[in-house]
Amino acid sequence: MLESMRSKSRNWIRVTAGLVGLLTILPLSAELPSLNDKDFLGYFIAFKTKCAQFGLASDGKLSIKVLDDKGAPVSSRLTISINFKIEQTLPSGKIVNLKINPQTLESAQPATMKPKNVTFKGTLENGVTFEVCASEERGALLLGGRLLNPSEVKNPTRFGIEVKFPNALPEIRGELSKKEIKAFEDKIKDDKVDIVRVDGKKVKIPGDKPVDPSAADFGGPGITSLSAEFSTYQKKEIQIIASPNSSMIFTSKETGPMQKGFVLMWSADLVKDPEGKARMAVMVK
Repeated sequence: MLESMRSKSRNWIRVTAGLVGLLTILPLSAELPSLNDKDFLGYFIAFKTKCAQFGLASDGKLSIKVLDDKGAPVSSRLTISINFKIEQTLPSGKIVNLKINPQTLESAQPATMKPKNVTFKGTLENGVTFEVCASEERGALLLGGRLLNPSEVKNPTRFGIEVKFPNALPEIRGELSKKEIKAFEDKIKDDKVDIVRVDGKKVKIPGDKPVDPSAADFGGPGITSLSAEFSTYQKKEIQIIASPNSSMIFTSKETGPMQKGFVLMWSADLVKDPEGKARMAVMVK
């Protein structure tokens, strides 16, 4: 699926633009199985690539840790977090998040370091159930999900996946001299976030430029792919791709440089993907 997603994204970009190539789960006890491996104790799913460590804990929390050239996390504060969210639109137009009870999470499959079509289920506060699917493919984490009994929900409700990028600026201790300030600026000057929108438009966002990520100029009708590069991740590139029949939007609330963190939300088109086959792929290169 990952290669198909990449291929369709590349072909679509060439044709259209002529370009080259849950509510946050609370820390309660959960029912998901967990690994016994000393490096991944407490994880339901975990795997490592040359550039990153992916882990879905037994309480449903998912994290991505970018690794340095020695195979260690670059920094715990730079962990990228992923949350499963269920959003409901009320008659007033207000969007609310439905609570997921972590104690209801369950899977018929064992904990694994080689996830292939792994699924687990959970229940919302109103009794509606949902399903999450996860796989590893060529070093990428593929995620998707759906509501299992949407007809029991009165208002429009959708399953989504939220990706939170933390503040990626280098840490500063004390006052900097002019020379240190220049070195700091040189270090972060190449930070950037590149996106391809649903309409084929490619947008390059300098990491240090204050922007409103939710503005139409950036996300537009939706995003099909995103790549982020920050100096603190030691030039590793974080890529996120939405498969056909799905897209992403920025949901960050505040205007500011992308280096200071941002939030991305993935969701599938419920009309085009009623069976929940669409996926979001995350990889670090």
